[in-house]
Amino acid sequence: YYTNIELNKYNNSDFMVLYYNYARYLMITSSSKSCSAPSPLILRPINPFYFDLFIGTQMKYWGAESGNLSECHEALFKLIKQIAGYGKSLAKDIGLNGWYCFNSSNMFGETTITSDDAKFYSGTKFFIGIAGTLCKHLLERYEYTEDREFLAQVFDIIEESVKFYLSYLTEREDKLMLCPSQVLINNRFYLTKCSALDMAVIRDLFNKYLDCCKILKINNKTTKETEDKLLKLYPYTVSDKNTIAPAIEREFFNTPSTFSMYGLYPSDEMLGNLKLCKAAFESLKKDKHKLYSTESVYKAMCYTRLGYGDMAFNIIRKLLKYRKNYNSKSKIGTNSNLFSSESVSFDINLGIMAIMNEMFVQKQNDTVILLPALPSTWKEGSIKGIKCKGNLTVDIYWKNNKVYSFKICGKQKTVNVFVNGKLKTYETNKIIAEL
Repeated sequence: YYTNIELNKYNNSDFMVLYYNYARYLMITSSSKSCSAPSPLILRPINPFYFDLFIGTQMKYWGAESGNLSECHEALFKLIKQIAGYGKSLAKDIGLNGWYCFNSSNMFGETTITSDDAKFYSGTKFFIGIAGTLCKHLLERYEYTEDREFLAQVFDIIEESVKFYLSYLTEREDKLMLCPSQVLINNRFYLTKCSALDMAVIRDLFNKYLDCCKILKINNKTTKETEDKLLKLYPYTVSDKNTIAPAIEREFFNTPSTFSMYGLYPSDEMLGNLKLCKAAFESLKKDKHKLYSTESVYKAMCYTRLGYGDMAFNIIRKLLKYRKNYNSKSKIGTNSNLFSSESVSFDINLGIMAIMNEMFVQKQNDTVILLPALPSTWKEGSIKGIKCKGNLTVDIYWKNNKVYSFKICGKQKTVNVFVNGKLKTYETNKIIAEL
């Protein structure tokens, strides 16, 4: 009964604290280091450990590193290692190098299509970029912890994924692209060529792979081939409506798609390009397709990356609205147990937790940004022990929507910080008063 009342007052900051801590509790209890598999996407008796690898399962771990819960990421890493093992034979069967996987898997890492799953999930089975998005989790572990030993352990998985895409790329019009590829519009995948989503995954993977090679001092044939082909990858295209074109084919060129925003999150490729950021914002605004809960969370995350905290929080408010009428047309809402009313799962809880982490702190171009997308209604508060890339731990205290004190802990002596509209260099491991 208490949560029913609080859900009807979802603007209450005290309730958001409860919701955030509850999400952390769900992650800790479902994905401890000792777990043999990640928490399942849907608790269904037919196949209790089914994993939708594109968005549902990965959303549960978006906030693992930023929320200072790295040990909870281990369960997903175990699954990725298993998938990569199965994926080598899958790639070999289609005449390509490296490893690949379909969009679903089970607790054993099997990636073949079963007749049982095909009835329900066939439309998303062939998302070509899925292996690259899984590698993103391995790469983020290093970016947040700077653990070279971990990076060396998973480097082969990352490199084999790179080899798959190097062998899959096709040259058209003096540019390299993925063909066939898939574009995701209105919760449906469509076959196309050179989708913005797939190309963003590949660009990010290639760039991060080359960074790994520099860190581990590796220089081989794959490194050279990646450097050469990275320069020829088909770039983002801005449509006639000033949005990010989901694909180069005219059928999809002017159709806004939220899921074409991979360059905003989990990648940050777009953030250094003002033209692409404006086009991404227009895409998010003009995408009027019916959104399910997972898509709504992703859209809110993209707004957060762009610094629009209030727009992101408006989406979260809709997701948290108490749904007492189960016969209504809209499935979006939250049950009294704080799970999404759309599915018997808690991926939405953990996705919102990750969004809140990004509202509190982000790191872009070696600069730590404090409260980059704080909703205007969260006028005062604090967050302690949150992580950002570079193995930095951050404490923030704010009042009247401005930081009045913070502390950044890390091995480096100084760090660039953008706080209260000013960019300064501060010492680490000491409390800074910014009145």
